[in-house]
Amino acid sequence: MTKKHITDDSIRVIQYYHNLLSDTHRVQCLHKIVALMKAWSNTAKTGALGQEDRNVFSDALRDKNEYIWYEAGSRLAQLLPENTDVQDIFASAFKSTNAQARFNVVALARSFPKNFARQVLAQAISDKSSKVRIKAADMILILQDKEYLQILKERLPHETNEKVRCYMVKVLDNFDNFDKDKEGAVHSTIG
Repeated sequence: MTKKHITDDSIRVIQYYHNLLSDTHRVQCLHKIVALMKAWSNTAKTGALGQEDRNVFSDALRDKNEYIWYEAGSRLAQLLPENTDVQDIFASAFKSTNAQARFNVVALARSFPKNFARQVLAQAISDKSSKVRIKAADMILILQDKEYLQILKERLPHETNEKVRCYMVKVLDNFDNFDKDKEGAVHSTIG
């Protein structure tokens, strides 16, 4: 693996979540955040993902809690595209039988290099879960890259779920009504 400069902000992140989380969610979520930040700290120091750290990241990507899967995924994405271990972790989560894990990977597409995001979205648009297919269409809108529209256009004639189909049509109909600013935020140009 090529060593990429990454920042070890694990102590700051743990403190942030310690202050953010309510008592009902704090213990379980904070325990996972601490384990995740320990794995990130190890990765930042060594430039490599050990097997234990890989397991922590893999488990976090499958978590239902957005704080956990987002922290894991956005950090791992910093190591793309050079690190094949990271690609394997994302691929494994995306191939999971767990729709939540697949949804999480799709939701992280904004953090991925363009080619990797294209691969994920191309598979996700035909996922067996309607929730994952809708999220793929949503990410195509959010990413505001016209190259991704072809993925949606190719899927649309085969989509049988009316709710998903309607969402895909809305994305296609409204794609040009949104702009991306220099920070990557998407804004409506309607009205």
